[in-house]
Amino acid sequence: MFFDFFLNILLSQSSFKNQNPEYKRILDETDDFGSDYLNVMEYGVSKIRDDILRLMAMAYSDMSNLFWKLGKYVKGVEYGKKPIVLFEDRGIFDVDFDFTFHVLGNNLLELKRHDEALCYFQRSIAISEKYKFYKNLSDSYMPLANFIDRLKTIR
Repeated sequence: MFFDFFLNILLSQSSFKNQNPEYKRILDETDDFGSDYLNVMEYGVSKIRDDILRLMAMAYSDMSNLFWKLGKYVKGVEYGKKPIVLFEDRGIFDVDFDFTFHVLGNNLLELKRHDEALCYFQRSIAISEKYKFYKNLSDSYMPLANFIDRLKTIR
């Protein structure tokens, strides 16, 4: 295959193309092969890019969760916001995206940024309900219930 491709390039540079009726057929085959090859490469690069973005987003989300568990809530918020853009760029609102909102809500709740936390919990709940991620749904409702209980004791 490589030899044929290289031969076609050489033939296209010589006067042979004007003397050989096979030239057009060879050139057409080369064009088809080149186009197919480039299409496969474009798809592969696109797929790899999507996979890398997803892995990066999941890593940021996991770091946000870790910081929440360690009580480093400011750092948790910082890392929790980074994957949102990466997930949105993918255009897929899956369980990992849902988890990102949930963890960000947890970090914000601990920082007493209740309005922001509520917003992220609501986004998590919306995705959970739409795609029937029931475990995440309950995980997002539990901190909200605890928050409401805290409000009742304050008042």
